[in-house]
Amino acid sequence: TVLYPDVPAEDGLTHTTLAQPALFATEYALSRLLLSWGVEPDVLVGHSIGEFSAAALSGVLSLADAARLVAVRGRLMQDQPTGAMISVAAAAADIEPLLPPGVSIAAVNAPTLCVASGPHEAVAAFGALLADRGITVRQLHTSHAFHSAMMYRVVEPFT
Repeated sequence: TVLYPDVPAEDGLTHTTLAQPALFATEYALSRLLLSWGVEPDVLVGHSIGEFSAAALSGVLSLADAARLVAVRGRLMQDQPTGAMISVAAAAADIEPLLPPGVSIAAVNAPTLCVASGPHEAVAAFGALLADRGITVRQLHTSHAFHSAMMYRVVEPFT
């Protein structure tokens, strides 16, 4: 009903308790399909949910344990205050000195592509500052400020 609703829900897979297991299932299934076609990786690496997929595929975690951890993680993260994330077409080192309080570099995806994450207002103001400086910024469709200080309260109960 979430993936194929009769009437599309506004939040759908943006709800973290559903999105994270859906991402994990998709990553794991696609990887298993590639393996069935004979595509054999030399190494596995992942970011965020991808780490759990890589761990399950490599045998570091069982599929059941990885799925259980992803579900718990999603529930814990959903309970945190909402936030925002933006993709920034600049090197993290170049924008780091401009970060306002509460905004973090959430990911470095390429030498000149990173993600900033934090409270809605602070991220919006940061995005406007960067845009004024001619730096391309794109709002990401997320419910929370993942990989930021706003997720720290998840660490202890998840551990």
